[in-house]
Amino acid sequence: MTSSVPPILIESDYEEDFQEPVSIDSRSSKRQKRVYSSPPHATHQNTVTHCPLCKQPWTNSGSHSIVSLKCGHLFGKSCITKHMNTTRVQPSQEKSTCPCCGHPAKRHEIWALWPTQVVPQDPTTLQHLKLALEATEYTISQREKELKASQETFNALCMELSALPKHYLMPTPNESRPPSPPPLCYQYLPWYTNVLSQERHKCRVMTINSRDETVASSLHHPALGHGIHKTSLRDTHTTDFIPIHTNVIRDIKHSQSTLLTTGLDKTLKLTCAHNNSILQTYTLGYAGWSCEFDPLQSNTLYCGLANDTVLVYDTRNTKKAVAILSQPRTTGGAQIHSLHAGVFGGKMTLLCANAKRAYAWQKNQSQTPLETVEDTATVIEDTSHSYTCQLLNVEKNVGYMPFSLSLNVDHGYILVSLRKQGSVEHCIAEWNTTEAQFQPQWSIQSSIEQKSLSKTAYFYHQEHSIVCYSDEAKGAMVMLDNTQTETVFPVQNTVMDIKHSIVNHSSIVAALTDTSLYIFKC
Repeated sequence: MTSSVPPILIESDYEEDFQEPVSIDSRSSKRQKRVYSSPPHATHQNTVTHCPLCKQPWTNSGSHSIVSLKCGHLFGKSCITKHMNTTRVQPSQEKSTCPCCGHPAKRHEIWALWPTQVVPQDPTTLQHLKLALEATEYTISQREKELKASQETFNALCMELSALPKHYLMPTPNESRPPSPPPLCYQYLPWYTNVLSQERHKCRVMTINSRDETVASSLHHPALGHGIHKTSLRDTHTTDFIPIHTNVIRDIKHSQSTLLTTGLDKTLKLTCAHNNSILQTYTLGYAGWSCEFDPLQSNTLYCGLANDTVLVYDTRNTKKAVAILSQPRTTGGAQIHSLHAGVFGGKMTLLCANAKRAYAWQKNQSQTPLETVEDTATVIEDTSHSYTCQLLNVEKNVGYMPFSLSLNVDHGYILVSLRKQGSVEHCIAEWNTTEAQFQPQWSIQSSIEQKSLSKTAYFYHQEHSIVCYSDEAKGAMVMLDNTQTETVFPVQNTVMDIKHSIVNHSSIVAALTDTSLYIFKC
């Protein structure tokens, strides 16, 4: 009686995972001796990684796991089982045979194998990975050299500082009085920097979403066009790009996970930041320069145009605006570069600024709320009965023109930044309920040249008022608090936008230049 012995796998120096079929001497009726020959070098990796029946790769487990017959040939389990079932039902076939050599095969002679090697199907992939690894190792070595050189420079400067005469050094604080805490602005330290583009003038505006812990920056991508570059503040290595517009984006605002953008392609768009899909598009008659969400009515949107007009939209009316706000003779007739919405004196108020004047549109209480407007509502071109327009007049000196307006929603203050040749003025104003208008509280003047429409920011931190603005001559962002403590943060290029937010209990200040994003944390 002949006993069945499982095939023996022989290790070799070849790259193949498995050996060639075993040669069996069937001439003797006695106990058979198996003769194993050295497998020739395979000419193609499909010979050791693909099932000869279905031509598909086999697996280490599952229905198509790799198995061996008594003759030594390899198949996918489901394929050889199907083959044996098919041949046994045919009248001409008394027994099942191996599809490769015709040797008799039985179902209980199907043995599972567990390969000890993994053969890459495409060797070029491994080569690409090796090249990428070499490039990464080279980059790391270069950074280590730069770090060593910086450390040597730092040590040399420390030695020079220690060699200075004592009267040049800072005096030691009096022992009887505790030393004063460092200025507020110095507590903000660089936390993150990312070069978004190697070319100039590719970034313009941004917004910080503290709820999703992301920064959305406008970017002109060389291949995908004009869109939004998202940076996660949880993991700054996680970034994404959403192509949205066909021309320069002039403003970005957010409400929860929805982004509102407008640009020179004459469109206003709503985009979902989670799945990167455009929810709605409005076509504008003029280029869009600013946009805003209504803080009270989630269906209401605002868009400031290049012709000094504010369009009011209801998201349930996808065809046209439900109101048009325009008084160019009063407001100056220039592009609305800043647009913010808030409630002052119990009324919905739109704060606007163009290159000539800063002003506000205030909605009358008697006006029907936009949330009751039907989809068939007509455009309101006569705004005298629904909105009231008034100039802010917060500037203290004549001849200054506004280049930025920002709103501190938490405290109800506004910052109007104005310029004239060789000088800049930043005015902080508060709503006066009695006078029903904004009144200046304090202001800052700087002898710097302001050429671009850079955004400025105003916020509170630890009971201090802080103004952030761009110094184009120095290529820096400047922080100045109400104690006149100034801190300069070099960022190489002109700062185009500055935003502040509280993210995960940390105070974040982001500065966007025309090429890079800088984040400072306190």
